Amino acid sequence: MACSLLMDVHVPKAITDGVKRCGIDVATAQQMDAGMKNDDELLALSVTQGRLLFTQDADFLEIAYRWQNQDFLFPGIIFCRQLNCSIGRTVEELELLCKCAAPLELESRITFLPLGTATSQ
Repeated sequence: MACSLLMDVHVPKAITDGVKRCGIDVATAQQMDAGMKNDDELLALSVTQGRLLFTQDADFLEIAYRWQNQDFLFPGIIFCRQLNCSIGRTVEELELLCKCAAPLELESRITFLPLGTATSQ
């Protein structure tokens, strides 16, 4: 079963549309009336919705680490720095993760895009 995604507020529409064309179940923060929620609330929404959170906001890295240290479970965060990966490659890698990874493999983890890169980039 493919994972579903929740797109953070500032994710480009081209990425969201591309992932949808790949057959992935995608919701945006705006569609969920979460556009004005703080980052902790948005991650909590991903929990209630059972959706991986895709973001380009580095603030989520700190939040995820805090949640991990407090043993709070969340579906997972996929993080890509802006301008670190083309829109096409981002779409391809999100499709790969959503279709090939089991939800438990990504649970309470941060996955960095592009895949195969060091987290310090």
